[in-house]
Amino acid sequence: MSNFDLASFGIDRLNRDERIELASAILQSVVEIPDKQELPPWLIAELDRRMDAYEKDPSQARAWDDVFAELTAKYAE
Repeated sequence: MSNFDLASFGIDRLNRDERIELASAILQSVVEIPDKQELPPWLIAELDRRMDAYEKDPSQARAWDDVFAELTAKYAE
């Protein structure tokens, strides 16, 4: 997390009520950000390709825990 200097934003000059109002506005702006971002077309195509491959031959799928363990063992220091 970044360390913001209140003075550089002029927040130090606000009184208590103004700071509360500012904090409320900032929090509201975060709430308004949608939780889901639209996926780019290339990613949708890749996910579709992988799902098709899985549906054709489910035996080739690997459990995430197995993949994670393999990568952890391979790249752990």
